[in-house]
Amino acid sequence: MNTSETPHLRPALELLERQGFHATSVDELAAALGMSRSTFFRRYGTKEAVVFSDQEAIVAMAQQLILQVDPSATLGERLTVVRDVVLQIFERFTADRESAAIRYRLVREVEELKDRELVSTHRFERVFRTFLDTSKRDHDAAARATSVGFAAAVVAIHNDHFRRWLRDFSDDHRGELATAVDAVLVRFMPATDPHVPAASGTGTDANKLYSAEEVLEMVRKALS
Repeated sequence: MNTSETPHLRPALELLERQGFHATSVDELAAALGMSRSTFFRRYGTKEAVVFSDQEAIVAMAQQLILQVDPSATLGERLTVVRDVVLQIFERFTADRESAAIRYRLVREVEELKDRELVSTHRFERVFRTFLDTSKRDHDAAARATSVGFAAAVVAIHNDHFRRWLRDFSDDHRGELATAVDAVLVRFMPATDPHVPAASGTGTDANKLYSAEEVLEMVRKALS
């Protein structure tokens, strides 16, 4: 499966921004995508689904990457996998800056798209949380708390860095995201699997530990 439909979707996104989300008809969108009305409904169903189609593909990519992991992997090993998947998600989201910028502006302007974006964010978080939760297998109540906390933290941090990238398209945000996620990984790792080495990071502040207040602030920014 192609994990990014952005080049195909760009004419539709441009049309939605140019004419307005509500003013653009399904027939016009179908024409922009080079398909019939019936094909449009079969593939997308709604205009909202067109805007977020690429995100759905990225969720599927994350799920496929996770499915490749050994079922016997420890929680610490799973935390490291999620770290790597988060960075790959960022690469996908930033692969086409023009389409990403259009989508961002549409979401800011259309109320129902804001709601849909929140649902998409929760989907990423749920995928990670389900993958990380080894509490039943290991009979470890703390493992569930770790899975919930780490999943929420890395998704919030990813979204914060993605929004910052949308403002200036700087490549620096990739390294900064890796450093931030590594810092959170270091905080969670000792309590879950001391035999798995903590991530080394890729930036100059890789050894920095974020306080609980700093992580909560990242969550607040991502949800605002």
